[in-house]
Amino acid sequence: MGKEDRKHPSDYLNDLEEWQENQYNPGHWTGGNIPPYLKYPKKPLGILFIIIGVFSILVVTMIAIKDFSLENVFGNILGLLAALLFLAAGIRIIRAKR
Repeated sequence: MGKEDRKHPSDYLNDLEEWQENQYNPGHWTGGNIPPYLKYPKKPLGILFIIIGVFSILVVTMIAIKDFSLENVFGNILGLLAALLFLAAGIRIIRAKR
């Protein structure tokens, strides 16, 4: 597959589409081509971290709105920092060059 044949801006998406088209063709994968989940093992982990971070921010926000008191401020701040850490880790994993 040449550069002009690529449909997506990401190599991961192009490889994923190629894998979907040829996953049941054993001759294609014996030539040294490997599936994208083995070639790019960190991409799904980065996406998972971003989902966890966004979900954590939503949960902490809902808890802070529902029960705003001085006893819960430390827990809310700690939860927000953990959520931001997950978001930052997910973005860093996805943007990392190999």
